[in-house]
Amino acid sequence: MEEKENIPENQPENNPGEEKLYSERELKELIGKETEELKMKLLETEKLARMDAEEKVKYSREMAEKRLREREIAVAKRELMATAIEKLSEADLPKGLAACLNYESEESCVESISAVSEAFREAVSEAVNRRLKGNAPKLISSTGKDAFLDGLGIE
Repeated sequence: MEEKENIPENQPENNPGEEKLYSERELKELIGKETEELKMKLLETEKLARMDAEEKVKYSREMAEKRLREREIAVAKRELMATAIEKLSEADLPKGLAACLNYESEESCVESISAVSEAFREAVSEAVNRRLKGNAPKLISSTGKDAFLDGLGIE
């Protein structure tokens, strides 16, 4: 039996004095996430317990370097994203196209900007041409009479 939430989605979840009801599926997801995190922490603790002092220092240095690299990558990605949004705006393209870009490196970002902008402009051009083309009005019906006059009932 699944229960529905009593709290609207736009309200904060952590209101003191208010209870949030979770469905069975949501509880399983939360418990699963917590279990995985605890397992990872336990493995980490066991690994550290088996190390001597020198290994612990080396390991902590490696972990700090890893976290620093991850932060640097995240900062570089945010900078590339900001630059890409700026370039899209300068080219009069929607900023939403930034979600389609490759942020692995500056070169790949520039290449993806040009590819996405070209594809977007081609798609817009095709759509405009299709709408402008339309259907040509028929002046004479297949019987040789004026379709407008036939519609009015005039011969």
